[in-house]
Amino acid sequence: MRAIIITAIVLGLVAIPATAGKKPPPAVMHVSTEGKYRATFPAEPKVDTKSYATKLGVLPVTTEKHEVSPMALILSVTYTDYPREAGTITAKAILDSVRDGLKGKDGEVKTDDAITIGEAKHDGRELRITIGKDKVIRARVYLVGRRLYQVMAVGTITTVARPEADVLFNTFTLSE
Repeated sequence: MRAIIITAIVLGLVAIPATAGKKPPPAVMHVSTEGKYRATFPAEPKVDTKSYATKLGVLPVTTEKHEVSPMALILSVTYTDYPREAGTITAKAILDSVRDGLKGKDGEVKTDDAITIGEAKHDGRELRITIGKDKVIRARVYLVGRRLYQVMAVGTITTVARPEADVLFNTFTLSE
């Protein structure tokens, strides 16, 4: 028994130096000219634009994302521009609608805090939503004029708290 304890202690001491000086995962500062933002991803994100039918008409939605494998973590920034007709809808109503859309029928909103971005203090929300037993959406959504930004980490409760997700959230800034 004593040999097992000594072996465990020695292995523990050997493991500390192996991780102590470890560099953080590689990162790329992504500058989206079209999206008018910058943020740090683990690697250059893939860009995809699709059109979606909404109550306000068909809206182009651009998603710039990186999948971190094998961790089952998706990091993304999505943006879309609302038509001028949306100008009569309050920021609160739009942000509530985004939250409810992310939650869907089966989700549960765990966190919904008011935040702002930029010198102009554009309205936003910090959200944490659980869907089922193991899916978590961690998001910051901002309404900047008519443009909606969604900065998201989607994965498990463990993966959405990883440093890669923190870096994305903490480096997202408007570049206009």
